[in-house]
Amino acid sequence: MWVACVVPAIAVLLSLMQTEDLAYQVRAGSLMWQTHSLLRTDPFTFTVGGQPWHDLQWGAQLVLAGIHAVGGWRGLVFVRAVIVGGAVGITYLRVSRRGASPQASILATFAAFILCVSLAGSIAMRPQLLAVPLFLATAAALGARHRRSAWMWAIPVIGVLWVNVHGSFVLLPLLCALAFVADLFDRAERRWTTGLVFAVSLFTPLVDPWGYRSYTYVVDLTTTPIVRTVIDEWRPMWRQWPAGLLFLLALIGVAIVLMRGGWARMRTEDRFVLVTFSLLAVASGRNVIWWSLAVPPAIGAALPSRASSWSRVASIVARVAVAAMLALALIRLVSRAPDLVLADAPIGISTTVSDATDPATHVFAGWWGSWLEFTDPAARQFVDARAEIFPDDVWADYFRVSHAEPGWGEVLDDRGVDVVVASRQHQAPLIAALEGDAGWREIYSDPEGVVFQRAESKEGR
Repeated sequence: MWVACVVPAIAVLLSLMQTEDLAYQVRAGSLMWQTHSLLRTDPFTFTVGGQPWHDLQWGAQLVLAGIHAVGGWRGLVFVRAVIVGGAVGITYLRVSRRGASPQASILATFAAFILCVSLAGSIAMRPQLLAVPLFLATAAALGARHRRSAWMWAIPVIGVLWVNVHGSFVLLPLLCALAFVADLFDRAERRWTTGLVFAVSLFTPLVDPWGYRSYTYVVDLTTTPIVRTVIDEWRPMWRQWPAGLLFLLALIGVAIVLMRGGWARMRTEDRFVLVTFSLLAVASGRNVIWWSLAVPPAIGAALPSRASSWSRVASIVARVAVAAMLALALIRLVSRAPDLVLADAPIGISTTVSDATDPATHVFAGWWGSWLEFTDPAARQFVDARAEIFPDDVWADYFRVSHAEPGWGEVLDDRGVDVVVASRQHQAPLIAALEGDAGWREIYSDPEGVVFQRAESKEGR
């Protein structure tokens, strides 16, 4: 099992940590630690600033800010590696306990991990990742009911924690529902206990600052068209590349295993889990992480059970090699500058923006909005990673400016934008338009992007 834990952890330690959906979370948590109160209105932008914000992830933000306060960005990288490595290792253990051989277990578990890695953001350090241990704890409690049903009463406690961490809390009553229906099909003696736990799990999300609105938040988030337009990972799996192809190959592999007699060896509950989480993943790439945690154990009984053993020498060599790689990865982490472990964290750009702004400054920097909210909390951003809180007219203006479409200058004037930060990769037309506009002057440029400031002072406008 330790190899199954360590190899993914090494991969995480050697990769860069995305800040797009992390930096503002850390900043929000820091604000709550400082004020000893929840954030109920938007403190970051000028387009919806001061308006109500349903900050469902407040608990995760406190955790992320606490880790950052103690260990900085490297501390967050380390915790991310522990969560990912632990999740893969526990999934391997769950697969093998269903009767699969070690080789089949590691193949199924690592294939699911690679699928997650292929979809950007799936294992990013953010509230969703903090929900992964809660998902596994729920699955463990439900799995333990076959031996002792009392374990299921840990689920309401998990549910209270989960709803204050991430919107994926709806998966807890879903897992309970699948277990209950399976127990009904199997006429298990514990079926009414499972049903009662399921009923209670529906009410645990009410134990948070938002009450029933936590449910309506999830409904609104998953049905808002702009979310699927702006956030790539929310799109259906057939629109993801290369994750969509890898997911199709994974489904084909599962189908082959089942057609060779594996379906008959699976429990009723595992069949429900396989079908349900596969449909969820097809509907949205965002769900592929839950598929990777739920499906490999579900098909564990269908996988080959005959094990081929390694020689003692080969086993020792493999363990020494993995331990050495882990040591090198940890040395690399602690020896690098904190900003070098991050992606989408342009230090030169953020330093320039901080020098050029004050609390009254309006910044257009959608691509790096979250990062600048962390590095320059005084300024106010146009938009950030919270796609769901901005109305359609704000997003229409954002895309008009980003693509330098007709009327882009009027948008910047009407919105009172003072500083524009443009990405070379994603906003090249905007850079060209600003370079040709006498009303704007370039104050910084590097391979990642360009910073522009209005040529006239605020007093002159």
